[in-house]
Amino acid sequence: MAEPPSAHIVSEADNGAALRLARGEAVTVILEERPTTGFRWKIARAPVCCDISDDAFEAPAADAPPGAPGRHSWRLKATKPGSGPFEVRLAPLPGRGGKVARSFTVNLTASD
Repeated sequence: MAEPPSAHIVSEADNGAALRLARGEAVTVILEERPTTGFRWKIARAPVCCDISDDAFEAPAADAPPGAPGRHSWRLKATKPGSGPFEVRLAPLPGRGGKVARSFTVNLTASD
């Protein structure tokens, strides 16, 4: 039986980092998100060399204090050679006005 593709996990500390993936490898981006603030992470750019197989929000634990962050995550799997940024922006909900609060980028390069 073949080994499963290796997985990489990146977080806020990896903002601006570059990551090389072989075809079949995946990277999971995990960022804190506080829905009570009215801001959500939204995908601004995604590399064509990767498929986004998951885009999920995990709420904080039921016993967490009010305003505790949850976790927003995306799983990107390298499907073909190429490179490009995966960029998300912490933006206000539609109709709320305001500017982007933060952005996060990881530069991905996929090869055979």
